[in-house]
Amino acid sequence: MVIIMSLFNKKDKLEVAEWFVDLTGIFCHYEFFTKELWRKVDGFKKMDKAEVLVAFQHYWFHHKFGMYTSPCGMAWFAETDKDGYETYIKRFQPVIDAYEAWKLRQR
Repeated sequence: MVIIMSLFNKKDKLEVAEWFVDLTGIFCHYEFFTKELWRKVDGFKKMDKAEVLVAFQHYWFHHKFGMYTSPCGMAWFAETDKDGYETYIKRFQPVIDAYEAWKLRQR
């Protein structure tokens, strides 16, 4: 990671760092994740927690940085093509949509 980060300018480094820190705040503070409210979504009651959190990370990573990524085999992160990403995210779309609806209800 150090080698990769040396390739970026300070602004890029801060953008990536902000994204990671924001994830920590979201996953450790918002009740949707701390109380695992996502388990109420059909098909997610017994889903592995790490699988759900990683799906959100890939979803938000794509929207923030425009890259197509997903888990691959034993790795939690790999670059993929648009079809691979969309196939992967489609499985988690109901829980992503539930989070978006939950956020709106918090206002």
